[in-house]
Amino acid sequence: MKSARYVVPLLAAAVFATGLTVGVVVAAQPARPVATMLATGTLETPAHAVIVSHGELGTVAGMADVREVRMIRFELAPGGAFSWHQHPGPVWVIVTRGALTFYSAACDAHRYPAGSAFFDPGNLTHTARNDGDEPLEVIATFMFPADAGAAPSVPHQAPGSCPIEA
Repeated sequence: MKSARYVVPLLAAAVFATGLTVGVVVAAQPARPVATMLATGTLETPAHAVIVSHGELGTVAGMADVREVRMIRFELAPGGAFSWHQHPGPVWVIVTRGALTFYSAACDAHRYPAGSAFFDPGNLTHTARNDGDEPLEVIATFMFPADAGAAPSVPHQAPGSCPIEA
Protein backbone atom coordinates (compact mmCIF):
# COMPACT_ATOMS: atom_id res chain seq x y z
CA MET A 1 0.00 0.00 0.00
CA LYS A 2 3.05 2.26 0.10
CA SER A 3 2.72 2.84 -3.65
CA ALA A 4 -0.88 4.08 -3.26
CA ARG A 5 0.44 6.83 -1.01
CA TYR A 6 2.49 8.19 -3.97
CA VAL A 7 -0.18 7.77 -6.64
CA VAL A 8 -2.46 10.57 -5.38
CA PRO A 9 0.28 13.26 -5.21
CA LEU A 10 1.63 12.17 -8.61
CA LEU A 11 -1.85 12.23 -10.13
CA ALA A 12 -2.49 15.68 -8.67
CA ALA A 13 0.83 16.95 -10.08
CA ALA A 14 -0.01 15.54 -13.51
CA VAL A 15 -3.45 17.20 -13.53
CA PHE A 16 -1.90 20.51 -12.40
CA ALA A 17 0.80 20.33 -15.11
CA THR A 18 -1.80 19.50 -17.75
CA GLY A 19 -3.85 22.49 -16.61
CA LEU A 20 -0.81 24.75 -16.95
CA THR A 21 -0.11 23.43 -20.45
CA VAL A 22 -3.72 23.94 -21.54
CA GLY A 23 -3.66 27.42 -20.00
CA VAL A 24 -0.58 28.32 -22.01
CA VAL A 25 -2.13 27.06 -25.25
CA VAL A 26 -5.38 28.94 -24.62
CA ALA A 27 -3.55 32.13 -23.62
CA ALA A 28 -1.57 32.07 -26.88
CA GLN A 29 -4.76 32.22 -28.99
CA PRO A 30 -6.13 35.70 -29.79
CA ALA A 31 -9.55 36.54 -28.36
CA ARG A 32 -12.39 35.92 -30.81
CA PRO A 33 -15.24 38.33 -31.59
CA VAL A 34 -18.60 38.12 -29.88
CA ALA A 35 -21.42 38.47 -32.43
CA THR A 36 -24.91 39.77 -31.66
CA MET A 37 -27.60 39.64 -34.34
CA LEU A 38 -29.34 43.04 -34.45
CA ALA A 39 -31.74 42.53 -37.34
CA THR A 40 -32.38 40.35 -40.35
CA GLY A 41 -34.72 40.65 -43.29
CA THR A 42 -35.52 38.83 -46.53
CA LEU A 43 -36.38 40.57 -49.78
CA GLU A 44 -39.46 39.28 -51.61
CA THR A 45 -37.59 39.51 -54.87
CA PRO A 46 -33.78 39.42 -55.05
CA ALA A 47 -32.21 42.84 -55.70
CA HIS A 48 -29.56 42.97 -58.40
CA ALA A 49 -26.64 44.87 -56.89
CA VAL A 50 -23.72 46.05 -58.99
CA ILE A 51 -20.74 46.29 -56.71
CA VAL A 52 -17.86 48.58 -57.51
CA SER A 53 -15.37 49.42 -54.80
CA HIS A 54 -12.38 51.76 -55.09
CA GLY A 55 -9.93 51.77 -52.20
CA GLU A 56 -7.00 50.03 -50.60
CA LEU A 57 -7.99 46.83 -52.34
CA GLY A 58 -7.94 48.52 -55.76
CA THR A 59 -11.02 48.63 -57.97
CA VAL A 60 -13.26 45.63 -57.45
CA ALA A 61 -16.41 45.11 -59.50
CA GLY A 62 -19.02 42.40 -59.37
CA MET A 63 -22.70 41.64 -59.21
CA ALA A 64 -24.82 39.98 -56.56
CA ASP A 65 -28.46 39.01 -56.36
CA VAL A 66 -29.13 40.10 -52.78
CA ARG A 67 -31.88 38.12 -51.08
CA GLU A 68 -31.21 38.61 -47.36
CA VAL A 69 -29.81 41.48 -45.29
CA ARG A 70 -28.44 41.05 -41.76
CA MET A 71 -27.03 43.54 -39.27
CA ILE A 72 -24.62 42.09 -36.72
CA ARG A 73 -22.70 43.80 -33.93
CA PHE A 74 -19.22 42.41 -33.27
CA GLU A 75 -17.29 43.12 -30.08
CA LEU A 76 -13.61 42.29 -29.82
CA ALA A 77 -11.22 42.63 -26.88
CA PRO A 78 -7.81 44.29 -27.26
CA GLY A 79 -5.42 41.90 -28.99
CA GLY A 80 -8.32 39.90 -30.41
CA ALA A 81 -8.71 38.85 -34.03
CA PHE A 82 -11.21 37.56 -36.55
CA SER A 83 -10.14 34.33 -38.26
CA TRP A 84 -9.02 34.49 -41.89
CA HIS A 85 -12.25 34.41 -43.90
CA GLN A 86 -14.34 35.62 -46.84
CA HIS A 87 -17.94 36.82 -47.08
CA PRO A 88 -20.34 35.35 -49.66
CA GLY A 89 -21.67 38.81 -50.51
CA PRO A 90 -21.06 42.51 -49.94
CA VAL A 91 -20.63 43.91 -46.41
CA TRP A 92 -20.74 47.47 -45.08
CA VAL A 93 -18.84 47.92 -41.80
CA ILE A 94 -19.08 50.85 -39.36
CA VAL A 95 -16.56 51.09 -36.50
CA THR A 96 -18.47 52.43 -33.49
CA ARG A 97 -15.80 52.01 -30.79
CA GLY A 98 -12.04 51.46 -30.76
CA ALA A 99 -10.12 50.87 -33.98
CA LEU A 100 -10.11 47.94 -36.39
CA THR A 101 -7.04 46.97 -38.41
CA PHE A 102 -8.03 45.20 -41.64
CA TYR A 103 -5.46 42.90 -43.32
CA SER A 104 -5.86 41.75 -46.91
CA ALA A 105 -4.42 38.47 -48.19
CA ALA A 106 -1.53 40.54 -49.62
CA CYS A 107 -0.89 41.67 -46.02
CA ASP A 108 -1.84 45.29 -46.72
CA ALA A 109 -3.07 46.82 -43.48
CA HIS A 110 -5.59 49.61 -43.09
CA ARG A 111 -6.67 51.04 -39.73
CA TYR A 112 -10.28 52.18 -39.28
CA PRO A 113 -10.91 54.28 -36.12
CA ALA A 114 -14.28 54.81 -34.45
CA GLY A 115 -16.62 56.79 -36.69
CA SER A 116 -15.19 55.38 -39.93
CA ALA A 117 -16.80 52.94 -42.33
CA PHE A 118 -15.63 50.68 -45.14
CA PHE A 119 -17.02 48.38 -47.78
CA ASP A 120 -16.03 44.76 -48.40
CA PRO A 121 -17.35 43.59 -51.79
CA GLY A 122 -17.22 39.94 -50.64
CA ASN A 123 -15.17 36.96 -51.81
CA LEU A 124 -11.89 38.52 -50.61
CA THR A 125 -9.73 36.63 -48.12
CA HIS A 126 -8.91 38.82 -45.13
CA THR A 127 -8.66 39.11 -41.37
CA ALA A 128 -9.11 41.98 -38.93
CA ARG A 129 -7.64 42.67 -35.51
CA ASN A 130 -8.10 44.90 -32.51
CA ASP A 131 -4.51 46.11 -32.18
CA GLY A 132 -5.57 48.89 -29.80
CA ASP A 133 -5.85 48.98 -26.03
CA GLU A 134 -9.62 49.46 -25.77
CA PRO A 135 -12.55 47.21 -26.74
CA LEU A 136 -13.63 47.30 -30.38
CA GLU A 137 -17.20 47.40 -31.62
CA VAL A 138 -18.30 47.27 -35.25
CA ILE A 139 -21.72 47.05 -36.87
CA ALA A 140 -21.71 45.02 -40.10
CA THR A 141 -24.51 44.98 -42.66
CA PHE A 142 -24.29 41.78 -44.71
CA MET A 143 -26.01 41.44 -48.08
CA PHE A 144 -26.43 37.78 -48.92
CA PRO A 145 -26.92 36.40 -52.42
CA ALA A 146 -29.93 34.15 -52.87
CA ASP A 147 -27.76 31.02 -52.86
CA ALA A 148 -25.30 31.99 -50.12
CA GLY A 149 -26.68 29.89 -47.29
CA ALA A 150 -26.69 30.97 -43.65
CA ALA A 151 -23.04 31.71 -42.81
CA PRO A 152 -21.98 35.39 -42.82
CA SER A 153 -18.37 34.34 -43.29
CA VAL A 154 -16.54 31.37 -44.74
CA PRO A 155 -13.27 30.34 -43.04
CA HIS A 156 -10.13 30.36 -45.20
CA GLN A 157 -6.55 29.32 -44.66
CA ALA A 158 -4.13 32.11 -43.80
CA PRO A 159 -2.33 33.10 -46.99
CA GLY A 160 1.37 32.30 -47.07
CA SER A 161 1.97 35.91 -48.08
CA CYS A 162 0.78 37.29 -44.72
CA PRO A 163 2.14 36.15 -41.36
CA ILE A 164 -0.53 38.04 -39.37
CA GLU A 165 -1.82 35.86 -36.54
CA ALA A 166 -5.58 35.51 -36.66
